Amino acid sequence: MLAIEAYNLSKIYKGTNLPALDNISLKIDQGQIFTLLGRNGAGKTTFVRMCATQLLPTSGTLKVLGYDIITQAENIRKFISVVPQEGRPLRALTPWDHVYNWLKIRGEEKSIAKIKTETILQRFELLKVKDKPAMNLSGGMKQKILVAMATAVDADLLFLDEPTIGLDPVSRRQVWTLIQDLKKEGKTILLTTHYMDEAEILSDKIVIIDNGKIVKEGNINDL
Repeated sequence: MLAIEAYNLSKIYKGTNLPALDNISLKIDQGQIFTLLGRNGAGKTTFVRMCATQLLPTSGTLKVLGYDIITQAENIRKFISVVPQEGRPLRALTPWDHVYNWLKIRGEEKSIAKIKTETILQRFELLKVKDKPAMNLSGGMKQKILVAMATAVDADLLFLDEPTIGLDPVSRRQVWTLIQDLKKEGKTILLTTHYMDEAEILSDKIVIIDNGKIVKEGNINDL
């Protein structure tokens, strides 16, 4: 079974004439890091939001883990986790609050949630600031909270929409290592980025997207 199957997928937002996605078709295998590479406004986030059942297509079909995003959205949501590009942590909550509460919402037992929260905060070097409100943290630390939340849960498929925006070089490398570790654990990752070095280092397969259309696809050697 494929992780994602898109056929003739298009999206036109109300009040616009140009499609955000223009009749794209692609397949994503399970257990790989699949990267959408393109500049801002290329259509990457639109595709991620549709796969995450947050947005309906204008036309075409899209299946995630074998489920149709329109008629079987609830089935999909059990197995995915998302770092949205526009996401922001809640100002008054601490890193511990964000990760621990998210694990509880996703059904973890209290004792397991505590262990997982401490482990993931340690991994992201957030343990020392675990009790500080997000409003008092740097932009990079706020971004790491979101990535920590998404990767703390045991999701089969992760959508990481430009997860290293605003991170310093060391923090970027930490996130890269975690993404590679998740792949070793059998997870599937759909990554979007406009950083070419990030795409080159992490990706099993890359799709270059521009103006809502697929320009080229393949592994790094093909491209």
